[in-house]
This record gives sequence, structure tokens and C-alpha cells, in this order.
Amino acid sequence: MKKIDSTRKIAPGSVLRLYKKGFGYAQATVIDLSGAYFAAAADRVFIDRVSDGERLAAYLWVENVASYEFSLTIAGRITAGEPAFIFNHTDAITRNRERRCLRVNVSMPVRFFVLDTGNEEKSVSTENIVHHAGVITELSDREAIVSSNDVMPLGTLVKLHIFIGARDLEIIARIEDVRSGNHLHHYFFSFMGLHVHDRKDLLDFIFGVYHE
Repeated sequence: MKKIDSTRKIAPGSVLRLYKKGFGYAQATVIDLSGAYFAAAADRVFIDRVSDGERLAAYLWVENVASYEFSLTIAGRITAGEPAFIFNHTDAITRNRERRCLRVNVSMPVRFFVLDTGNEEKSVSTENIVHHAGVITELSDREAIVSSNDVMPLGTLVKLHIFIGARDLEIIARIEDVRSGNHLHHYFFSFMGLHVHDRKDLLDFIFGVYHE
């Protein structure tokens, strides 16, 4: 994919993350890029919280490519049918080759089990799997910090079960760091090979709980 140096090059259907100070993040889907303006459908609650002429911080993540940051000025809005913003185009875009992770502090129960690095399929199918439990205290779409009473060494490969609403996301992760104290272990898990649809659901959840 070519470098995006203008909002005119954003593909229709792309998901933008918009930020308003005092509100937090909201999601907007680009629906039309024709002419001097472009439109992006968004939740009516968020649309009603901003005014025409206001500037919003915008973030676009392109899977396996880069992240882009820019400001958008609201030129107007569509209120009939699906609500949408109308934005002025901008060429002032910052590209980051390493996509930045938004982290949120949470308290989410999590289940996981250790994978056999020599034969992951065998580990998944065996009847002798030992399940572990913990609490996710910090979460992004690339990593998680999990507190658990169970002891595991660095480099351990696990399969996490993270519950997002009604979904059970099964994510393979590796322990990259561990800190212990008061009989509790805090594991830094790095996600490996997260499916694009699972990453989207995880991002939707993260942006949904991130507020000032």
C-alpha cells in the first residue's frame, strides 16, 4: 500500500478513531471522499457533542503498514438517515511506521493455558491441559498485563481467553516480562498472530472504555 499523505487517499470503509477532549474516542467510518470534502459515518451521540468548525484529532491504523495521525475540521454534518460528519480534507498527516498502541487500565478476568512450543496442536487437543486464571490490569491490541498467583517462566507461550462482551477471543501470547511481589505475579504478555477481525473487536472495546 502506498503512503497516505492526504485524506483524499484514505480508502472508503476505513475506520477512523476521533478524539475530543473531555469526551474521549469515537469511531467513524469513511463513506465518501468525492469533492473538496469527505464524509464519515459516526455515532449520533458523538456527533451531537461537537460543533461545526471544531477540530478533532484523528487516528488511522492500517494493518501491517503504519499508523497515521492528523487533525480534522468539521465542515458540517448529515443528520437525515445515517448520521455523518463532513470534514475538510487535509494534507497535514503524520505517519508512524510503528503503530502506536492505546492502553487502557481494566480489571478483567482471564483464563489461559500453556502451549507446547514443540507442538501447539497437540497441546490444544490434550486432555491434560492445566488452566490458569488471572486478571488483566492493562490492555492494548498488542499486549496485556496479567496478574496471577500461578508461576510461569519468561518465554512461556500461552493461549489466552479474553472475554469481550459475548465474544471469547482466543489469543496466543508470549510472556516477555514478569514482576513479582506479595505472592502475586504480574506478567507482560505480547500477542502473536492476532487475527485482523479479533484485533478490530479488541480495538473497538479499548476505544469504547477509554475516556478522560
